[in-house]
Amino acid sequence: MKKLICLLVIVALSLIGCGERAVAPVPVETQTPAVEVEKEWVVTNTFEGNTRKETESFKVSKNTRVSWEVDEDNKGFMLGLKNEKGEYIGGEIASVREGAGKELSYVNVEPGEYHLAIVAGSKYKVVIEQQQ
Repeated sequence: MKKLICLLVIVALSLIGCGERAVAPVPVETQTPAVEVEKEWVVTNTFEGNTRKETESFKVSKNTRVSWEVDEDNKGFMLGLKNEKGEYIGGEIASVREGAGKELSYVNVEPGEYHLAIVAGSKYKVVIEQQQ
């Protein structure tokens, strides 16, 4: 009989333990993931013309790009980047024998002062942009 009472007490206690219990909430760290803001491209220089030209110097940063466009009357267009000593850096940025053309190129040189050498036989437009 004692064994039966002990068994009933154990079963009763275990049933009481199966009910809902108040549990303290577990703190959860919530962090908003860092949103990477894309930098904007800002026009820093624009060169237009229709003949041979050496531009004034401009800064080239880590993130610089050059876009250019010539019209359909083009009879030859060449665009090169020169350093402060007047030496060509790398190859040509652009070269079009004749006809319309346009392109966007990213400048991959050490930051510093540079200028463009432009050879053109018709109307052109060159735009320098920096990412800021």
